[in-house]
Amino acid sequence: MEKKICVQCQAEKNLSEYGVASKKILKKSGRLVVYYRNTCNQCESKAGSARYRKRKTLNPNMYKNDEYRAKEKAKRRHRYFYYKANGFNKHYNSNHPTKEFALFLWHMFHHQKGCCAISGHKLTANNMQIDHIEPRNPDYNNDYSNLRFVCKKANHAKNNMMDNEFKLFITDIYKHFVLPK
Repeated sequence: MEKKICVQCQAEKNLSEYGVASKKILKKSGRLVVYYRNTCNQCESKAGSARYRKRKTLNPNMYKNDEYRAKEKAKRRHRYFYYKANGFNKHYNSNHPTKEFALFLWHMFHHQKGCCAISGHKLTANNMQIDHIEPRNPDYNNDYSNLRFVCKKANHAKNNMMDNEFKLFITDIYKHFVLPK
């Protein structure tokens, strides 16, 4: 059994007492090479608990309760909607007050229960877009009541159609391709 010297405690121990840092497969030989950490598991757990104690002393509320974590999560969510609102204002040359608009977006997201208004798919940060219910035209309505969250695929499919036009378009496609003749 191979042995290694721990950097922290200077004790010679078996490799089984070290954590795996990474694994690589060599291209030429196809052999698996395992790289172990420089500290043994025992020293690593001591260092981990020391890091935990240090974080806890810096911010005593951090691990106290779920309420603190929930507040932090809500702050991050509000921040995301603030950035979303800011990007919307820049893209559409809109003059919505950003904080108020971000709060509106957050409420709209929760009103839609985090789902796309057209397809019903779960919305994530990567697939979420703001849709104009009544499409934009020279005298378009950029009012709050004309906005909703949809997924990217549905927004691209809808393009510049009204809702009833889009529904007719989808039913025509369904009749033509899905229903037997």
